[in-house]
Amino acid sequence: MPCYKLIKESRGHSMMDLLVEFRQKLAREEFEDVIKVFSSYPRDEYICERGIITTVHSVVPKDHWPAPPVGTYCVHCDAAIQPNQAGVGLGYIWRDCSGNIVSASMKFLLVCCPVIVAKAKAVVAALQDRPKTMHNNYEIRSDCKQLVDDISANDSFLGTAQPIVLIA
Repeated sequence: MPCYKLIKESRGHSMMDLLVEFRQKLAREEFEDVIKVFSSYPRDEYICERGIITTVHSVVPKDHWPAPPVGTYCVHCDAAIQPNQAGVGLGYIWRDCSGNIVSASMKFLLVCCPVIVAKAKAVVAALQDRPKTMHNNYEIRSDCKQLVDDISANDSFLGTAQPIVLIA
């Protein structure tokens, strides 16, 4: 990947900082490769036993991403906030039923809001930036149960497409 030098020289302090910097400096194909690499990395879980913090790398099988039905697209939405500070990072990735990235984007809003509002803004941003060639059904996936329940209970505002909303 030709972006290794950029990664090495990056001054980002958070994952969102890194992704925003990469999105601005890399070609679309290179950025998609970075997203694939980042999303394949196992997450660190910190466990505190007897006052000692250890890092456990969970092994995530390649088939951990449940694909949507054939012919259906899926958008994973998320948001990041700094408590008591203005600034919300929104991110979303559109994938086809094979797991291929169709579109990915990040946005930064200079607002201060609760987590659920930030996550809702990520869903709205993803829907507003839906790939133009996509005319099929789609699923919205979020890790915010309250948001998923609220959208599922009152999904009329999402238009005639009536997407399926799932917890990621």
